[in-house]
Amino acid sequence: MCPICDQKFKTIEERDFHLVSHPICDICNERVNIIEEHFEYYHPKCEFCQISFVNQFELNKHLKYIHSCLFCNQKFKTLEEKNDHIVSHPKCNICGITLLTKEKYEHHLLSHPKCELCDEQLKNKKAKLNHIKEVHLCEVCGQNFKTFKERELHLISHPKCELCGKYVKTLREHMFNHPLCNFCGERFNSISEFKKHLRKFKTHIKNNYYFSINIFFINGKYYFNQFFDDKKIFNELHPYYDRTNKHFIIKTKNQMNKVLKILDRYNYETKLINYPLAYTLEIGSKPHDFDILFKHTVYSCMRGNKITLVMKDLKWVNKAKEMGAIPVREWEIININKS
Repeated sequence: MCPICDQKFKTIEERDFHLVSHPICDICNERVNIIEEHFEYYHPKCEFCQISFVNQFELNKHLKYIHSCLFCNQKFKTLEEKNDHIVSHPKCNICGITLLTKEKYEHHLLSHPKCELCDEQLKNKKAKLNHIKEVHLCEVCGQNFKTFKERELHLISHPKCELCGKYVKTLREHMFNHPLCNFCGERFNSISEFKKHLRKFKTHIKNNYYFSINIFFINGKYYFNQFFDDKKIFNELHPYYDRTNKHFIIKTKNQMNKVLKILDRYNYETKLINYPLAYTLEIGSKPHDFDILFKHTVYSCMRGNKITLVMKDLKWVNKAKEMGAIPVREWEIININKS
């Protein structure tokens, strides 16, 4: 039996030869009995351009994107006619949205905030703030100007940093943001540039006490003494600074990890010392004779009529010996509470 027209044949060969006589549909690629009837019942046709589609879903999609206005759903015969019609709908120049009518367009414009300085309308509040910052606001002193040109003329009155090219309020304070090499006196635009300089001149690191910090673990706390001429790093480490004794004290391991990250970010090399016997000395009961040593001490305690000091590095251990301080032979005294 022929599956299309139900005609019967004696053999399969005769049936297959007959099948070839049925036309093939160009849309669904199937053989059909009568092509006109097949199109009428199975493939809906567009009333505007007379094109047939596989199913109703494809026809609806075609009508939406080719013949229908996306804003008012009005139908058009051709895509060109539809595009000519869309131009009649007002479009917002600020955000690009197309509105149905002129009244709705005027109402929509009220949703865009207006700059009080130049009356320009912006897309949203964030765009307005960015506009004021980029066009009207002096980033140095915070003063506002009506036009971008006025702001640029005002900026010239502020000093300009030769390293980063920024206009600043006070050049001296701003320079603290640029790392300083204590050996050659050169300042750098960024930490990364400073590190490249140090890698190039390795003697700066090798002989530089400034970039090497000894951290002493004494009685369950961490101590170190370091002078920072960079205001930025000192502000970050300020919570751990003991103003009375003029050294840094960190009480927990978690706090110590935070401090290590800060020091590493500023290119400092740290060394943890658990048994600082080599750095420990004793002085007499007249500490005023050794005032300069106390500025470079990380820890001190009284033992009888003598004062025990832990110096921040071996350089100051040698200076203390020259001044008459005596090296401590037994470490136990440092672990005894102040007596």
